[in-house]
Amino acid sequence: MIAYSIFHVGPISGLATFSDKYIATAGYDNQLILWCAQTNKALACGRHDHLVNQCDFSPDGTLLVSSSSDYTARVWSVPDMRLIGVISVHADDVSKAAFSPDGQQIATSSFDGTLSVHDLHGVFKKRLVGHTGLIENFDWGKDNRTLQSCGMDGTIRTWDTLTGECRAVRSIDGVDIDTLVTLTDGTILAGNSDGSIASIDPYDNVTFFDAHTTAIKLLIVDDAERRLVSLGYDNRVHIWDLNKGSLEAKIKTSTFPRCIWARSASFLTENVIAFATFGTTYATWDLASNVWDTDRVGPIPGVNAVFAGSDGIYSVGDAGVLEKSGAEIANLGTLCNFVVEDNGQIFAGGQAGIVFDALTATELYRHTSPLNCAVIVKSAAVTFLAVGTYSGHVIYLNVKDPAETKVVKVHSGAIKGIAYQNGIIATGTSDGEIKYTDVDTLEVTSEIGSAHDGIVNDLCVYESGFATVSRDLTLRLWRDGVSSPDVFKSSHRHSIKCVASSSRGDLIASGSYGGTIQVFDVNRKNWTGKPVRPTLSGISSLTWDEATQAFIAGSYDGRLYSVHP
Repeated sequence: MIAYSIFHVGPISGLATFSDKYIATAGYDNQLILWCAQTNKALACGRHDHLVNQCDFSPDGTLLVSSSSDYTARVWSVPDMRLIGVISVHADDVSKAAFSPDGQQIATSSFDGTLSVHDLHGVFKKRLVGHTGLIENFDWGKDNRTLQSCGMDGTIRTWDTLTGECRAVRSIDGVDIDTLVTLTDGTILAGNSDGSIASIDPYDNVTFFDAHTTAIKLLIVDDAERRLVSLGYDNRVHIWDLNKGSLEAKIKTSTFPRCIWARSASFLTENVIAFATFGTTYATWDLASNVWDTDRVGPIPGVNAVFAGSDGIYSVGDAGVLEKSGAEIANLGTLCNFVVEDNGQIFAGGQAGIVFDALTATELYRHTSPLNCAVIVKSAAVTFLAVGTYSGHVIYLNVKDPAETKVVKVHSGAIKGIAYQNGIIATGTSDGEIKYTDVDTLEVTSEIGSAHDGIVNDLCVYESGFATVSRDLTLRLWRDGVSSPDVFKSSHRHSIKCVASSSRGDLIASGSYGGTIQVFDVNRKNWTGKPVRPTLSGISSLTWDEATQAFIAGSYDGRLYSVHP
């Protein structure tokens, strides 16, 4: 039955196409939607129990496989979206699932550091073990037997899916690799977190090409036309001519609209590419006319950041709408990841790389990558906004004089959390690293590698130092001058996304992607009780509201929730 009312209410993280007939979109709203490419109407919908990360059509278009943060991959029939198989062998998020070129096998990759191979009904065949970090991506070889995989350990590994053997390990300068593709001649192209593409020929000769100014999130190949598409967090898409034997030849380039998420795209026709978005449906780019079609992409309600200001609760999210105590007061027109206040001035920023004076929607500073987090820092000399970016830079924006802004490269990975206390700015990253920066010199004074057994998703101050949370489901308290933390296992079942403390720093709240909130008592050194779950959607952000003596949680369902400790 055709269902015209189906649309996404969370960001679209994955997209796949079958010829010019079908488009499938995987969303952070747990939905997998099948669309008619000719009419742009939804045909049917499947669901997971958590975020859907990616999806892929079988070569004949009769099957669709999806990967999810509910630790499963699921196989669906097309076009009725009937569930016909579940892959449940992983112990963490399944980042990708894809059919072999002949359509006879399915491979999956996971944040548990392994890959697995299955038949078309999801029956397990082989596990591939060797990566030492999260696996970001993989690509089938044209022989239907070989896999190339990449991840946060900075390696590219070649696997024999029949025997499970790792045939080769290549290290690409220790940088995070988000994406790779395999060409017909066996050459591997890998996109790095520094914006370059590594070309590795069958004889392991490596050539680097400058492609983007910041992390490359996706590479896709059009074998028929010998073209490569690269998408970066610099909000650029490039089309490269593979016939030239060098990636220095660009066929076309474009700055994509603010609603585009560089995480996923696929050729729909020879001249049209479909893209994932931060909206209700997909967008397209016509290469021949150089026209982007985003007219159908509507706003979604998710809240990404919440802040208890001096005169109300401020929130902002996927649609870029700034609200104060539930009422819209400004529209920034782009997804925002943070909102903070200083003496009545509101700052916000996010995917477009722009720091806004939010009340007036005035652009104060523009960076080359998305912005993730921010904190107001008051030193003896100046008050500034410290902003953590996806490129690992910290922007030190002078609140009184934005022209005096300084930008310092602090990390190689994306900065996920930032906090300030006693002259020290602490930053935590996607590769599990924490660094402390002196507020007067803006120089790093100390660093902690592998601070968690996974991504450091957020950090905050507490009464004796800094608190961090991670995918490893622990709260870690880093006391002043101590590099060995006190570790407290939480009762969350999904990755802890955010953390905040009370004004005195004696209570710490943690929020998870599973919609749960759990509060920790610093003085008693224990959790005050079991997690509460006010929503089935994820908790994106937390703040302490002094007026109500409660934690306020922002959620991907677009609502705010109050939790009294």
